[in-house]
Amino acid sequence: LRALRGPDPGPALARFAGLQAPDPVRAALVLGALATVRERLVAAGAVTWAEVGWHVEPAEVTAILDGLRPTTRRLRVGFDRWEPFGAAVVIADARFASGSPAAPGVAFGRLRWVPSVAHLANVRPRDVIVASYPTQHLAAMLWDAAGIVTTAGSPAAHLFESARALGIPAVASVRLEDMLGTDLAAADGRFALALDGDGGLVYATEW
Repeated sequence: LRALRGPDPGPALARFAGLQAPDPVRAALVLGALATVRERLVAAGAVTWAEVGWHVEPAEVTAILDGLRPTTRRLRVGFDRWEPFGAAVVIADARFASGSPAAPGVAFGRLRWVPSVAHLANVRPRDVIVASYPTQHLAAMLWDAAGIVTTAGSPAAHLFESARALGIPAVASVRLEDMLGTDLAAADGRFALALDGDGGLVYATEW
């Protein structure tokens, strides 16, 4: 896995290509067990969303589930070291739309459509927030967003100034629906996005 994330992933990819497919029954058992652990972390109040459980160290998981330490709900995840790899996978799909660069950097995450304040509760850690305009009510979501995209608005908006200050890549004025082939409400949660905040490009593939 270290080689796969390194500057020369070719040999690692070749090794993956030579692996046999996992046994589906055993794989289902493992994934089911992991899902149960993540759900128990939510029930214990250790994480806000089950997906955040992937970011809790195994020793900490054991202690929490054994009741050996008090739990503090984890609200933020922070940058995931696999995000650049995920971005490279999405970019390789070669489906993209152009917009205006609003904050530099490369981002990767699940598309989360936020048409109004009422939808802010749906945003999960490391999502890419997609909105119509760079309105200031989105600022609170920047703390753990992977990136932000708007379909209209100016890169000079205060929201993008906040994104630049926090190091959150952003692209403005992107016609995402034309690229995705569906409206954003239907695309919510179904697509992975990669942002090139320097070039003003947004790439997409199925999640």
